[in-house]
Amino acid sequence: LKTSNAKGRHIVAAKDIPAGTLVTVEKAAASIVRNQSFVNICHHCFKPVTIKTQTRPKVDAQGNQVAGQVEKVNVPTHSCTTCKMAAYCSEACQQSHSAEHQVQCAALSEINSISAAHRVSPESLRAVLALIGRRAVDNASNRSEIPEFTDSANAAKPTPFGCVMDLNPNRHYIERDALKEIQAALKEVIALVPESAKIPLSEAVELHCIFSTNQHQLVVNNQQVLAVYPTTALFFHHSCSPNCVYIGENNGIMYVRTMVDVPADADLTISYVEICQPREQRRRDLLLTRHFWCKCRRCSTLLSKSVDRFMDGIQCTSCKNG
Repeated sequence: LKTSNAKGRHIVAAKDIPAGTLVTVEKAAASIVRNQSFVNICHHCFKPVTIKTQTRPKVDAQGNQVAGQVEKVNVPTHSCTTCKMAAYCSEACQQSHSAEHQVQCAALSEINSISAAHRVSPESLRAVLALIGRRAVDNASNRSEIPEFTDSANAAKPTPFGCVMDLNPNRHYIERDALKEIQAALKEVIALVPESAKIPLSEAVELHCIFSTNQHQLVVNNQQVLAVYPTTALFFHHSCSPNCVYIGENNGIMYVRTMVDVPADADLTISYVEICQPREQRRRDLLLTRHFWCKCRRCSTLLSKSVDRFMDGIQCTSCKNG
């Protein structure tokens, strides 16, 4: 791990590293299942959940019960019966997640109505609640704020909350009107958090900015998960020609492996975007989500001499040569 004025915090190879080498394993400080995958995987370990059929009173488009009519719905076998916003693969997983969920439960019950009233994404509010839950659990256990590096999934523990606060929130890049809406929504959310876990509104807004600009989207068991991995976000810089790749697995574990042979003293990099996109699309995505204009070697090379020419160019459909 190194720090410099030009690059900030970054990670370099201490020796020659062969392709396919596992560099590090990190367990998310906080994670959420995306809305479209909400009832498909466990909210604790991300394994597929089992489904059961329930009968409930039928409701109309306005949410009012239709007298004398019922409907059958598929619901997770194991879920929180209070907020109905957390699904689990087993009772064991539900119990393991209980300390964090107790902090979030009351707020999750109202999350959809709060998000609709203030026109913000429920995912944004759930992400802040996940971070508040991590903070509460770490404080209760007096856990150290020093991250632990490991190459074993079994030994990996969630990165401490203190490391989350080291991430850059990039708050000044977020539109003022959007911040006002999220601030109003988070004020209602925090009011529903237990007194022992409450945080100042300004800190909650800061957590929203940190999560939204440092999150990684993973596909676990064919479902989408958003998570924040502080040590990976802090030390693995972006490149459109990365020498490492990250992969998400069950339990919120992220594996970082080398894709090519990496010589000693070379920076270890990953890509924050899809590398097969045209250059301008990659740069646009990075500017909108990560708030920087990519100047990596691939993006800085003259287009006519870069591999990007094959993605941005137009080919003659007749001769195929021009």
